[in-house]
Amino acid sequence: MLYLDDLRRTGLYGASIDSVARTLIEAGIREAIAKNHIVVRQSESDDASE
Repeated sequence: MLYLDDLRRTGLYGASIDSVARTLIEAGIREAIAKNHIVVRQSESDDASE
């Protein structure tokens, strides 16, 4: 929590600890998708429309 609070104080990642955590999680997910560690699947409703 102290690490997140330190980042919050910089203002670069968000104005609250929650927003800093959310920003870091989103960045991690985007990186994992870019490196193909996570594969994005289409939902069944999207598949049915084809």
